[in-house]
Amino acid sequence: MLASKQLSARVLPVTSNLRSPVVPHLFACVAPRISEPFLVSAGRQCNVSLSARLWQSFVSCASVSKVQTLDSDQAQRSSSQDREYEAAKNSAAGSLSLRPHSRKELEVKLKDKGYSDGAILKALDRLKELELQSDADYAEVYTRSKWRQSRWAPSRIQQELIRKGVSRPDSQAALESVFGESTRGRIRVNMDAVEDVDDESSSIFGTEERVDQQLLGSARRQAEMTVGLPTEARRRRLSGWLLRRGHDWDTVSKILALLHL
Repeated sequence: MLASKQLSARVLPVTSNLRSPVVPHLFACVAPRISEPFLVSAGRQCNVSLSARLWQSFVSCASVSKVQTLDSDQAQRSSSQDREYEAAKNSAAGSLSLRPHSRKELEVKLKDKGYSDGAILKALDRLKELELQSDADYAEVYTRSKWRQSRWAPSRIQQELIRKGVSRPDSQAALESVFGESTRGRIRVNMDAVEDVDDESSSIFGTEERVDQQLLGSARRQAEMTVGLPTEARRRRLSGWLLRRGHDWDTVSKILALLHL
C-alpha cells in the first residue's frame, strides 16, 4: 500500500487524445530514455499518467520531430520553387530565341502557362541580368520594323510600345534613333523632297530628310495603284492609307500636294 502511495505521488496525471498516428513514434522515441513506470488505461480517450520526467521527454521528442518535419517541408518547397524558376526561365528564353519581346509580353506568356508571380519575377530579372532581354533594345527593333514594313507614324509606334509595357523614356529613345532627335511623334515633310528614297538603297536611318523621302516614296507607290480612278477617289484612298498609319493631317496634306492630288 505504501509503495502504491509513493508511486501515486510520483506521477503527474495528464489527459490527452492520443489517437494521432504520430503517438506510437513518440512513445518509441521516449521509452528508451526513461526508467519510471507508467500506466496507460484504455477508454474512449486514452488517459495517460506520466511522470514529470516522462512528460518532459515526450515534449522534447515532439519538438524535435516537428522541427525535422518543418525542415523537410521547407527543403521540398525550395526544390519545387527552383524547378519552377528554371522552367519559367527556359520558357522565356525560348520565346526570345524566336523574336524580341518586351518584359510585359513575356510576363503575360508565363502567367498564361501557369507559373507563379515569384518564379516569373525571378526568371525575368535573371534574363535581364544576362542581357538576353531588354525593353530598350526591343523598342528600337520594334520601331525600325514598323517603320520599314508599314510606315507607321512615330506617334502610333510609341503608343504601341507603351501598350506593350515599354517605358516612355525607352520608347522615345527608340524613336529618336530611327526618326532623328527632333521628332515629336510626326514626320516633318520637306516640301522640297520631290525624290523618294528606296529602302534598299541604303541602311542608314536617323535623319528627317531620309524618313520623309521614304514616306513620300511609299505614298507615291500607293498612288500609282489607283491610276485611272477619279482624282477624288485617289485622294481619299491615299489619305486613308496614311491616316490609318497614324500620320496627322498636316503630313497627309503635304504629301497629297507633292503628288499633285
